Amino acid sequence: MKHQTLHELLSIQAGSKNNLFSYDAKTYKGSLLGVDKKMKEYQKAGLIQQIPFDIKPRERRKQYFYFVTRKGAMAIDRLEDYKQKITKSLHNAEHESMKFDIALAFIRNYSDYEFSFNYKADLDGLKPDILVKAKHIEDNREFTFLVEIERKKELTRIYSDKILKYNRFIKAGLFAKHNLSPKSKVLFVCSNLRYDSYLRPQQYSEAIPVIDLLYRQFNHFMNVIQAESDKYYRFIPFPEFTSIAKPIWRMPSGVKVKIIE
Repeated sequence: MKHQTLHELLSIQAGSKNNLFSYDAKTYKGSLLGVDKKMKEYQKAGLIQQIPFDIKPRERRKQYFYFVTRKGAMAIDRLEDYKQKITKSLHNAEHESMKFDIALAFIRNYSDYEFSFNYKADLDGLKPDILVKAKHIEDNREFTFLVEIERKKELTRIYSDKILKYNRFIKAGLFAKHNLSPKSKVLFVCSNLRYDSYLRPQQYSEAIPVIDLLYRQFNHFMNVIQAESDKYYRFIPFPEFTSIAKPIWRMPSGVKVKIIE
């Protein structure tokens, strides 16, 4: 696709060069070569603009976010998708980056679907990190996902902080009240505070001890919640974000499934 990087950036609304890395590259350096070149060209031409920070980030590729300008949206004939961005503060850069990683993973893994991403959804006080709506481009099948990006010192806190809250909202008619399908799923993408969420798959072999710790904590967390119903909740550890179309999503019972068949 011509201007694929520009299309992807507009679709996820904002992102860094690190977010837009190549899934197929063999090395981390190689995964950024193409996007580095494209982003420089787009910025020089006024098609994208850097989002300012209150405090200058330390790592340009990872923490500088960009958005497509009105001129850029017009260049790819998508002016209706143009949205002006607001200043983001540095303290939430890692969390923002994880959200954009997940949004882009939907686009890249499900090319036969159109997606909308709402990062500011407020469902009567329940505020998922991303409200994802997917529609098949041919048969109009639709799916809705409430995505929660969870970075915790102890992953078991996800149960008390989020799952119990979702249980209350779902019992009170969450989906019907907001015209969401009763088949909607809540997706938890899990990480601990030690794991560097800016890592790309090409770098995982260099961070095995930290990744092993995350998986031990994740597996313990899954054991804690195994009595929960399989109806609504799905879970993955964050390092698996590029493979979301595969049957990697754990139900509370531990069974791995796809989220879109």
